[in-house]
Amino acid sequence: MATLFTAEGYMDVYAQFDADLYCGLSGGGILQVGSRMASSIPDANVVRIGDGVMVTSEGRAIIITAGSYDDFDIPVGAAGVTAYYVIGYRLYSDQDNVRVAEQFVYTASSATDLPASSGTLRDGATEVYVPVYRVRQDGLTITSVTALVDTLYPLSYFKTVIESLSSQNTSLTALINNHFVQPGTRVDGTAWVTGTITNSGKDIMFNLPLTKPLAPAIKKVQVVGMYARVRQGNKYLWGTAAARKDVDPEEVTAYKANYGVNIVWSHKTALSGALNNDVVGIDVEARLKFTT
Repeated sequence: MATLFTAEGYMDVYAQFDADLYCGLSGGGILQVGSRMASSIPDANVVRIGDGVMVTSEGRAIIITAGSYDDFDIPVGAAGVTAYYVIGYRLYSDQDNVRVAEQFVYTASSATDLPASSGTLRDGATEVYVPVYRVRQDGLTITSVTALVDTLYPLSYFKTVIESLSSQNTSLTALINNHFVQPGTRVDGTAWVTGTITNSGKDIMFNLPLTKPLAPAIKKVQVVGMYARVRQGNKYLWGTAAARKDVDPEEVTAYKANYGVNIVWSHKTALSGALNNDVVGIDVEARLKFTT
């Protein structure tokens, strides 16, 4: 029998109703709130998820409060071995029958393996796994963190697209494409960012932000050219106070990230004077190429 939840004399709105509503409206994804639950690698064996709000495919809201974060400890790798992990949240009911979100790190058997849930909360499952990122580890180094959840954009974003369409003589497809970085595009830019130096002072990892989201068709990112200077403490590990220094593109690997591009810059030997597993400041100028 159907029930009108919001009518006078009827029951209050339950969490399940809210979940069904959110699921129907959004379909699930990360909202444009806070850091958008962006990933980072603050330590050689830690992946951090920043603050933000995620609506699961069942409409459940997982919130990391403003200014806080969740750290996930990844097992120490072994030389010559590639391993995959999935990090996210396990939803279940505690001893007081209160549903909670608990962090999990799942050791995957392959690059596509995901933890299995026993069903859905709506159908009475006692626990559900919500994967957020897939982590690849090559030897002792985390080389990529790939989002497993879509990013949701507010209605105001699409309102801007539609308003632009009405004022320009162009097709909707062309206009929407203009709001994304498309395959075949080259992007030049400069930025001051923070990163982490790992692998005994030989690898520098950081996120290079972009002003537009990447089109879903983009699968590969290539660093065509890069200049940088890297500062840690009171000294420069690369370049000088006066100028950036040329970087060999062969030493740089780029990955499509949930927001921007993740960069792994690997050196054959440790940077002189580098403090391993610590933060560095990076002044970078790069040219990126995006392909399918």
